[in-house]
Amino acid sequence: MWFIYQVTTVFVLLSPSLLFFCLPWEAASHAVARLEHLRTDYLNVFKINSDEIKYTKLRLWIEHHQEILRVSAALSAATKLTIGHMSIIAGIIIGCLGTQALREGIPKSIIFIMGVLVGCFVVCHAGQSIVDETLGVSYTAYGVSWFKCDVKIQKAVLFIIMRTQKPVRLETIPFGAFDYALYLLIVKTSYTYLTVLNQKM
Repeated sequence: MWFIYQVTTVFVLLSPSLLFFCLPWEAASHAVARLEHLRTDYLNVFKINSDEIKYTKLRLWIEHHQEILRVSAALSAATKLTIGHMSIIAGIIIGCLGTQALREGIPKSIIFIMGVLVGCFVVCHAGQSIVDETLGVSYTAYGVSWFKCDVKIQKAVLFIIMRTQKPVRLETIPFGAFDYALYLLIVKTSYTYLTVLNQKM
């Protein structure tokens, strides 16, 4: 009976904090799905034979791309304001709780450490996937035979290629962005705090 109470408590108490990390991941997944669709649409534009229709479809594609970039920029700003501080404090939290777990053997702190690590990984994975997909649009834009088209289509594609080389990032508060490199830095920082705290005490 006690186990059922503990499991129920974990789901009731940890759900809001997990939701805090999963919302940016879900929004980034939505942006990634829209970018994948955008890449497919871009390939379909260049299957059209008429240059006028191709140019019209390309202009609509550019508007759709700009809308996705606006939504992604809003997501980046919201992520920075809500969980951007995790890039600073996650290492400190994990280091302190790790010290507590090593000295006192408290299993709750180990569970909390795992929760913070999983939450940070979810957000860093979301940031990395949106960076990869925005750069993938650039590769798709360059990969078709746009140089065989009309001059105004060539100029439009050159601007598309230049614009898509700048990836969208989920920013953090002091500097940087949520990606795999930041996650690795958080883990390294946590280990540093853990070793320093264990030597001092």
